[in-house]
Amino acid sequence: MKFVKFLLVVFAMMGMLFVGLVTLALTLPSTSNSSTTRVIAPAAAPTVAASPTPVPDFQAAQALDPRKLIADPKAYRGSNIKMIGKALNVAQHDDYTWVQLMAQTPGAAAYVTESLALEIRPHAVSGQVLDQDCYKMYGVVGDPQTVTRSLTGAQNDVPTVTVYRFESVAKNQYGECSGQW
Repeated sequence: MKFVKFLLVVFAMMGMLFVGLVTLALTLPSTSNSSTTRVIAPAAAPTVAASPTPVPDFQAAQALDPRKLIADPKAYRGSNIKMIGKALNVAQHDDYTWVQLMAQTPGAAAYVTESLALEIRPHAVSGQVLDQDCYKMYGVVGDPQTVTRSLTGAQNDVPTVTVYRFESVAKNQYGECSGQW
């Protein structure tokens, strides 16, 4: 009988501990300056060997409002674009680096951003692209890919850009990305 009471007390304490941890996790302030939920990088898809394609001219890349890209990604498929933004998530895969970029809108305040999925091919050297750092990315728009929100499990399609060149960009005194388009 004492053993049963002991087990009941242990299970009750574990339940209270679990509730306390969940409450703590929900009340902690976000460590990110962004109000966007982080997403989980999709699993690496097997790649099919194809003939090499020439790298586009980065000087010919056009600044594109990421809101327009989000609104109609298929209209920009194949476009050579450039964007500035903060890397929110970075995941290394065997043959590419996946980056969730909070792309800034050209000419707008730095907090006007959209979430884009970028694939740096071939993959960046480990440590070369870090989350919370700012970059200017040059790439070609591809098909949208489905991402899963890590907090809620919700899925949505985001435009994919295959990056062929990137540069580090400085942050201003508020931690926002700065740089010339």
